[in-house]
Amino acid sequence: MDPFQHLALHSPVFDAMFYGGYEEKEKKEIEIKDVDHEEFEELLHVLYPSFKPIKDDTVKFLLCIADRFEIKKITDDAEQFLMESDDFTVPQKFQIADQYRLYKLQNHCLAELNTARKVTAMKTEEEYKSLSDISKVALLEQIIRLMDEDD
Repeated sequence: MDPFQHLALHSPVFDAMFYGGYEEKEKKEIEIKDVDHEEFEELLHVLYPSFKPIKDDTVKFLLCIADRFEIKKITDDAEQFLMESDDFTVPQKFQIADQYRLYKLQNHCLAELNTARKVTAMKTEEEYKSLSDISKVALLEQIIRLMDEDD
């Protein structure tokens, strides 16, 4: 397996870059702009067969790089990691879910917000300011669902 094949297998962006009609196809070394070398190296360690685990201090930048290069395996693994993690608050997880379109994580967070008080408390959190309108609607729908359950 050539050194690019494994990466291309997990990323349609890299597949197109290495095996499509791009000029990178002919190069032995490719500069990836706006990605920290050490962070990309960490992504490779998590992606390659050694399967280095995702950690609290790596999950955000791994999601950022995985999103940019459409690496579904890293995105799925990071989403699962966040659902199991106790080191991130629900507002932090909800904001990350919103940013990277992690719908299982968003539903997991909504399940944690199981009272109207918990949902409305989200508005006081710093993460609330950066939420998309779609995620704010999801919070509103959660309040409505909880109110319907009380009737």
